[in-house]
Amino acid sequence: MQYKLNTPNPGVLRLNDDGTITWIPRIVGVGAYDAYLAAGGDAIALAADPPTLIFNDAQSLHARISTADANATTIITVPLLALSGYGAYVDIYALDRANGVMKSWLFKALVKRLAGGALAIGKQDLHPAIQEPAGAPATASSVATWDYATSVSGNNALVSVTGAVGRTVDWFAYVSVRRFTPQGA
Repeated sequence: MQYKLNTPNPGVLRLNDDGTITWIPRIVGVGAYDAYLAAGGDAIALAADPPTLIFNDAQSLHARISTADANATTIITVPLLALSGYGAYVDIYALDRANGVMKSWLFKALVKRLAGGALAIGKQDLHPAIQEPAGAPATASSVATWDYATSVSGNNALVSVTGAVGRTVDWFAYVSVRRFTPQGA
């Protein structure tokens, strides 16, 4: 029995009659491999290899903003290159300047840009939002209404945050982005 391995050093594993396994490197001109070819080794029909996905790069982004109303404000913009897929971990912190009430989120997002503009695949919260417990400071800050959202616009992925009317909320976002490109792109 023989199996083709797709490795940086391709070759053939041969299961011998005695139960041992022999590695035959795929180097033309080497006796064992030439013998394998002579025996019709490459005549074995094998499924085509799937396209390779190339890891291109990783980057870290961070930003700080302040809000004083309940309007969504973009805190992070990630430009998306053509023919690429992206995965990102996003960590957001919010702090009410007046009373120190805090809230945080951690989520993962997946976006891509193929022939056209950006397309959001989805996001998943990695844990529920962590916030100050109910009580006078949290109620005064309207912390329960603070939130974040993800979207795409043109060739960009966006993360926006929303505070509360009459409260100055300082926001910090940290994003770890990984980009992948199909082979040949």
